[in-house]
Amino acid sequence: MQNHDYFFHEEEIALIQSAETMGNLPEILDEIAIELENNQRINGKIKKAMAYPIVLIIFAIIAVTILLIYVIPTIVTMFPDQQSLPGITKFMM
Repeated sequence: MQNHDYFFHEEEIALIQSAETMGNLPEILDEIAIELENNQRINGKIKKAMAYPIVLIIFAIIAVTILLIYVIPTIVTMFPDQQSLPGITKFMM
């Protein structure tokens, strides 16, 4: 395991070494496996939970972009006097 430290964490290697010394290697390996499975399950849940907000943010950015590029210029042309527009509309233009 020490030869493949790019894959195994230092803590896991130390646990295996101490388990070999104490003689309870099967129990420690079971505990490490359970911990790794729990970490994988939690990471999967986090990825699933983040998918919906990311999709909403992307759609919101697209909607605001469409509004700024197409809708607001069309509405502004309806006003005969450009000076009578609110300040925020002038800013967005």
